[in-house]
Amino acid sequence: MKARHFLQLFGILFLIQDPIHVQAEGSMNKLWYRKPARVWEEALPLGNGRLGAMVFGGGTHDRLQLNEDTLWSGEPKDWNNPDAPNWLPKVREALFNGDYVLADRLSKNMQGPYNQSYQPLGDLSIDFDSPSEPADLYRELDLESGVALTRFNLAGVQIEQKVFISFPDQVLAVLLTADKPGGLSFSTHMTSDLHHQVISEGSNTLAMRGKAPAHVEPAYKKAEPSIVYEDSPEGRGMRFSVFLRAIPQGGHVKVDPSGKLILEKADSVCLLLAADTSFNGFNRSPSREGVNPDIEALKFLDQATHTSPGELLNRHINDHASLFRRVTLDLGQPADHLPTDERVLAFMQGNQDPGLAALIFQYGRYLLMASSRPGTQPANLQGIWNHEIRPPLVQQLDPQHQCPDELLASRKLQPE
Repeated sequence: MKARHFLQLFGILFLIQDPIHVQAEGSMNKLWYRKPARVWEEALPLGNGRLGAMVFGGGTHDRLQLNEDTLWSGEPKDWNNPDAPNWLPKVREALFNGDYVLADRLSKNMQGPYNQSYQPLGDLSIDFDSPSEPADLYRELDLESGVALTRFNLAGVQIEQKVFISFPDQVLAVLLTADKPGGLSFSTHMTSDLHHQVISEGSNTLAMRGKAPAHVEPAYKKAEPSIVYEDSPEGRGMRFSVFLRAIPQGGHVKVDPSGKLILEKADSVCLLLAADTSFNGFNRSPSREGVNPDIEALKFLDQATHTSPGELLNRHINDHASLFRRVTLDLGQPADHLPTDERVLAFMQGNQDPGLAALIFQYGRYLLMASSRPGTQPANLQGIWNHEIRPPLVQQLDPQHQCPDELLASRKLQPE
């Protein structure tokens, strides 16, 4: 297979970064790098089918871009074009006459309106209080455990960050540890490109509530206004709620007036994030008939708060690995002593790396597991990951692509 075909399969992950020759331990099913993600496409995807995150692994300044699979612009409506049948005879006549240009133009009168767009939920930022730059940065995505790890040295303190999104507990968790007592001092906050407000709810919890646009024009259509909000209480648009809670061991946490959680001199910290929307079914208005998104989000957050970080992690790994370990593929001779980006470069230059094909295969399985689980919405054309209000292809649900994907899933022992 030509190198360009492999690069198409890499999608959002395997982009070129500065090469450094250091081997990751047990890296057959790991994607690993020595540089933080510079752009969204280089971040590492996590998901439990409903919640999604792209982890940038920036060390002192990290970003987790967030998604929730029911957060779309607009509201349910009748998308039928009642005039479409009237154009069919004219299209046929043009085809029979060999006037394909005319047939193409006339066929556009049979199309319905553009559908709405899948929306980004927001960002979770983690900023360390240090003038120093991180040293020895390492980041990885373990496909088998579904955990994104970032490790770096900051002013003589070794800091480790593990991020996962639990299907059993329906929360995103960030576990931070330092190799020295009191070695963690940082701030964390949430924001969104959508209309939103962030307030504190207690000494260690932030709440971000917002609303999706009532209408979004596709990115490929020139129209003004392209994004329409209806912010009045009775206005159209899906509501969302996101809650962030910090649980430190040692040190203390406080809320800054600017809407940040400040952690000072902690030994370890568990950040828990839960989210939900007012989505109440495909045929119900999320503004007039929607559920209160606070209820489920707070339920998941409170349940996770009363569970130890270690137990949350173990439950997540046991659940995720039970799916991932159903299939193994060993093609031999993996070049996993190289960072993933450097493996791609070497392959493009003609070096043999059969293990790279196996890694791509397992990565495809991982992405489907992370973007589609029982009870969630179907994965769209980009799974559940999107950072744009007007995304490419409006992130539509496309049977032409999704049915073959789901058929292949059953053959890969992933009928769920």
